[in-house]
Amino acid sequence: MELGTLAEWAGAIAAVIGTLISLFALSYARKANETAEATRRESQAANKEAHDLEAQRDKRLLAGSLQAWWAKKHDENTWGVLVANLGQAGTVFRDVTITAKVNEYRKVLDLQVVPPGLLFVESTAAGSGWGLPAAVEPHECDYLAKSSKHEITRIDFTDQLGVHWSWDPDRGPTEVGLPE
Repeated sequence: MELGTLAEWAGAIAAVIGTLISLFALSYARKANETAEATRRESQAANKEAHDLEAQRDKRLLAGSLQAWWAKKHDENTWGVLVANLGQAGTVFRDVTITAKVNEYRKVLDLQVVPPGLLFVESTAAGSGWGLPAAVEPHECDYLAKSSKHEITRIDFTDQLGVHWSWDPDRGPTEVGLPE
C-alpha cells in the first residue's frame, strides 16, 4: 500500500481544512439567520402592538367627543343638560343614555341620535322628564362645571363604529362591547 506523494497529502489536508471551515461558516450563517428571524418577529410584534395602541387611542378619542354638562340658558333662565358632540370627524352617536342627578332626583335622558354640535335639553320639573333637544351655540349657555346638586353621573352610547361605551366621571370613556 502506497501512502501517496506529498502533494496528495497536502491536497487531502487542505480539503479537510476547507470542509471544517465550510462547516464553521455554515453554523455561523445559521445562527445569523436565526438571530435575524428572531429580530424580524420581535419587530413585527412591536409594530402590531404599536398599531393596536394607536387604534385604541383613536377609538377613545372618538368616544371622548361626546360630553354632557348641566347648563343654564341665558335668555330663558332655563336649566337643562348640554350635550356636546365636538369631535373632528363629524361623528354621529347613537343610543345615547345620559344619567343625571338634580337635587335628590335621578333623571335619565334617552336620545336616539346625537349629531355633531351642541344640543340643549331642558329639564322639566324635578324627576318628571325632559324637553325636546334644541341646537344651541356655546355662548347661549352657562356651563355648570361643579355642583353637588347637579351632575352627570353616567353616559352610555354607541359610536359610529358600533362600539358601545360607558362614561363616568371617575373612569372617563370605557369600551363595554356590544349593547345588550
